[in-house]
Formats: sequence, C-alpha cells, structure tokens
Amino acid sequence: MYYVGICPQCEEGLLGIRVCDDQTVVLCDECDALWLSPPEKDAPPATLRADPPCPSCGDPLWGEQAHWADRKQVESVGWWSHIAGEAGNRDESGGTRTPDRIRPLADSSDLESTESAE
Repeated sequence: MYYVGICPQCEEGLLGIRVCDDQTVVLCDECDALWLSPPEKDAPPATLRADPPCPSCGDPLWGEQAHWADRKQVESVGWWSHIAGEAGNRDESGGTRTPDRIRPLADSSDLESTESAE
C-alpha cells in the first residue's frame, strides 16, 4: 500500500491511496477518515465514518470492488509526489504494524549512488 502520511485524525493509521471504479481517494487504514485528494496540513477529512462509501458509486471502499492503488494508478492521478512510503497491508485483526512493514521510498539519487559504489 502506498501512503501519503500518518492520519491527522487518529494519529495511528496510514493514509493510503484507495481506488474504487474511476474514483481515487485517500483513506486512513485505521479510522476510515477519507479525503478526495492528498490532504494539506490540518485539512479536515471529507468524511469520517466507519466503512465509508465511494464518493463515485456509493459502494463501500472496503468492498471487493475497491483496492489499494498500485504505482501506475497513483502516478495516473498525479499523486506520486505526495507518496511518503509503502507499507504492507494489515492482517484481518488490524494488528499493529511492525517497523519492517512500513518503509519510506528510496530516493532515486540514493539508489544511483549505491549502484555506482558497487
């Protein structure tokens, strides 16, 4: 799951990019706070309720028709510059994330310098 930051509402969940139909949203994987685009600092969510519906089709954003965006989908809506990192999905229990399940994206210049050092 690509995420844009930590949720300002619950301060625990990650703000992941979720896709349903043709709609792409930012959704907290913990408290279900929803933004229609990557939130600016202190921007309130568009909605804050359990199992929020897709703004486009009305189906639940946690339904089978929705999924976490892949890189191509994030890039196609122009949000790649907002991505803070990539995380594994939580298991069904919603358990805590371990540090190995949250990792910032490597800066491409870091990758180039590592490759040239080898």
